[in-house]
Amino acid sequence: MTGVISQLLIVSKDPTANFFAESGPHSSALLEGTVLMKLSSKLKNPRMTLEFRGVSESRWEFGGRLAQKSESPSYKVTRNMKVFHKSSDLLHDSKELTPNPMGDAITFPFRLSLPHNRALPPSYDSNSGSVFYSLKCTVLYQDGLLSKSTKEVDVPVIMQMAEPVKEMLLTAQSDYASEVHATSETVAYTVHLQSTTVLVGASVEVDLGIFQTPANTKLRLFRASLRLAGTFTNDQENTTGNAKYPRPLSEVSQAFPLVKIGGIGGSEPVKRQFQLYVDPELAIASFEAPLINIKTMLRLEIILDNSESANVTVEIPILVVPPLKSRRYAEMDRHQSTIRRVDSIPDSIYSMASMATTSTKRSNSIGAPLSPPVNWSEHAMMHELPLLSLEKLGRAKSARRKMSVLQSEMEHMELNPNRASQRFSISAAAEGPVNWTPEMVLQWIQQFDPSVEVVQAFHEHQIDGGILINMTDDDLKNALGIASLGFRRKVLLAIGKLQTQ
Repeated sequence: MTGVISQLLIVSKDPTANFFAESGPHSSALLEGTVLMKLSSKLKNPRMTLEFRGVSESRWEFGGRLAQKSESPSYKVTRNMKVFHKSSDLLHDSKELTPNPMGDAITFPFRLSLPHNRALPPSYDSNSGSVFYSLKCTVLYQDGLLSKSTKEVDVPVIMQMAEPVKEMLLTAQSDYASEVHATSETVAYTVHLQSTTVLVGASVEVDLGIFQTPANTKLRLFRASLRLAGTFTNDQENTTGNAKYPRPLSEVSQAFPLVKIGGIGGSEPVKRQFQLYVDPELAIASFEAPLINIKTMLRLEIILDNSESANVTVEIPILVVPPLKSRRYAEMDRHQSTIRRVDSIPDSIYSMASMATTSTKRSNSIGAPLSPPVNWSEHAMMHELPLLSLEKLGRAKSARRKMSVLQSEMEHMELNPNRASQRFSISAAAEGPVNWTPEMVLQWIQQFDPSVEVVQAFHEHQIDGGILINMTDDDLKNALGIASLGFRRKVLLAIGKLQTQ
């Protein structure tokens, strides 16, 4: 052997850091670093090349099911891999290299350009699949008269979305508007999003208008959530699998005491504006790569009293963008997932014929590959008073003035799950709990549990203030059918405080 490579390393421009790269259309990303090679003797006809590769991989367990956990001796997975990018560069080619007389490594600086005409998907890793990049150095040299040998080393590269691409996505128009007219079976509603593109750590803002429920039906509740949707492909077996995520990123819901909306004898339209928080603890920035597609869906459901299934289900793709480097999470506007009443949603649905028509607008739906991880979930607190049907309004007439004061107070309070008692300062708005109407009691009970079952139980038994302050654990458990001991204790403690007012 006439030449021996005793050491071969690839180090980044900052020797203490890993290789990071940014990719995106019109970006000028470079991989900069140095190859270090230490020789113990002369090296004949050395040829050194650098290769940059991008690989996507999906993982599958026995039976063709998508892998749900890491591989182990007792849990075997098969891997479906696809190389979607490869580029190489010649770094050195000569007849001979001699060792450094000082005994140090010989250095070979390099600047490797990444594609500037397309975006590479971000680095990503999960139990079900990965997107990963590597930089490999190969040295081919003569070993003897006729034989040749090679020496190889590779290092991982972390790919991220370029900052200009994030800015472009955030500033591009990406609104969404949908309007559906009433039929004999479906709700009339409008949905509007000013933007379907959102940063990790920010919130999606939604305007919802519910204008009319079908005949002989009443509004029971609506709920909305942000949910991850991951699709993985095995192109060798021509199969796909959907990843399972334990909970939504965020969700909001509001129950109503069974109210008819619109039409003859119906209440006024329900108009709500709510926000769904994209928290860094659970969210994954949207991206699409060979074999892997990660996206976030906004799911809206409107449920009536005639079925447990949703009368309306709307799914809207949300483009989640990685956080900007110029804005730390602590500096970003953090929002709870909340619901509030608004009057600015236009009644455009009334200006058209009441027919089965759906019109949807989607502007500039951008599907460029984005960057990876993070996730979370937060359940919404809400402060909107339950709507009253016209039949109930007559009975509540004497309390209308008190309710108006109360509603005004509540709508101006800041939502904070740690300030439930401050959110509902009813004693300042009415003459005392004993004078509360059933509608006031419904609003009071929602601060402890806004679920349909609890609200419905209080509504059906017409619990007013006089009954409320004298209720016992037996009343809550047996008369109203509330099984949760913790919830009953919470309510009884609050009733005790009301008795002192």
